[in-house]
Amino acid sequence: MNNENMRLALRFFSLSLLLLPATLSAQGIDDFFERFFQQRPRVQVEAAPEKKSSGEVKLDYNVHMDYAFVNNEFDRSSSFFIPTGTIAAARVSPYIGLKIDRGELGRHRLMGGIDIMKNFGENPISWGAETSPSLENLALFREITLWYQYTRQFGETTFNMAAGVFPRHLCGGKYTTAVFSDGVRFFDNNAEGLLLKWNREKSNYEVILDWNGLIGHDRREQFNILSYGECYLKDWLQLGWQGMFHHYANSAAARGVVDDHFLNPFVTFNFAKMTSMQALSLSAGPFLAYQRDRRYENYDIPLGADFVLKAKKWDVGLRYEFYYGEDMMPLFGMTDNAGIAYGTNLYTRSGAWRISKDGSPSHYQNAEIYWEPRLAEFVHIKVSAIAHINKEFIGWQQLLILNFDLDALRDKKGPKTVVKKESKKSQFYL
Repeated sequence: MNNENMRLALRFFSLSLLLLPATLSAQGIDDFFERFFQQRPRVQVEAAPEKKSSGEVKLDYNVHMDYAFVNNEFDRSSSFFIPTGTIAAARVSPYIGLKIDRGELGRHRLMGGIDIMKNFGENPISWGAETSPSLENLALFREITLWYQYTRQFGETTFNMAAGVFPRHLCGGKYTTAVFSDGVRFFDNNAEGLLLKWNREKSNYEVILDWNGLIGHDRREQFNILSYGECYLKDWLQLGWQGMFHHYANSAAARGVVDDHFLNPFVTFNFAKMTSMQALSLSAGPFLAYQRDRRYENYDIPLGADFVLKAKKWDVGLRYEFYYGEDMMPLFGMTDNAGIAYGTNLYTRSGAWRISKDGSPSHYQNAEIYWEPRLAEFVHIKVSAIAHINKEFIGWQQLLILNFDLDALRDKKGPKTVVKKESKKSQFYL
């Protein structure tokens, strides 16, 4: 197989895995796994009888709030991997719209909103550049969101679709810093495109198309296909993946296309139910990437192996990650035809995944200790400290994250479910 055919095969393989949930029905996924795992009684979830809805149009609303304090201290490594600095900001996002509940035929929502965000300390002063009107209160109104959302129960599967400019908190994927850095996760809080999501009692899958760049003079045309999935084969055994298919294309000033593709399938062993721990698990999986600047013939296929240990008791947890492999960001220091470095313009993942200063394969470790109290179902809070190490100690972070979502508190009407076990023991439940 020549190099061009190999590149096409790798890209087709990675894109096929990312689109797996969209190409297989939930029942088809069940049937696939049943052939290999004939161990667990199937749990059947049936829609309970409900009254037919007249399709009355009702007012709908939500309020979402994010607070982030992320202090990065990486002077020890001269900020080569992660820049030293602090994110200290808060954002509140009110949404209002219309809801039409059609009972068994699903729920329709048409929503709009706006992000109101403040970087702490970014206030006008009486001299210098800080007198800019961009620091006045009206400038705190940021991106407008507009989206349509459809939710429907298909047997055991809840299907969700969103189209437009929608908040990422509608997505359910647990993407790590190998996909989104802390800064991208907070500041790029909306997706522009399409969300398809399937949720079941023991599994969930999603695909996101995020069109995050319209061609301009300096702005590159680009889109990102993201996917996350996980399923429990048994109480203690879980399979999953996270991945991205990033197409980074031309601007008027810089012609050329860059491929940035990443896939991380993983297996997780959960031991929490065997102990008195809130969480106790070990995950392992390969990192596979395809990186190419199409101005040149050569391409990179970085590979590595990643292991994650999690433990939690009394709301205090430990997360330890060990990776050994190649640089997942080999094009970071390259420039385009306009002389602009790819850097964070191309990559959304944390700079820690550059692995080593000389680009050679190495180990990378991060160890996090955190406190995550459960205040309410609509509030999430986490306080943590993270140390980062590769060939040497490169720096550490202190974080305080708080999220509030009113939708988690409100009573969501929809098909109620009843659960019953089938007597046929040979079927496997996914």
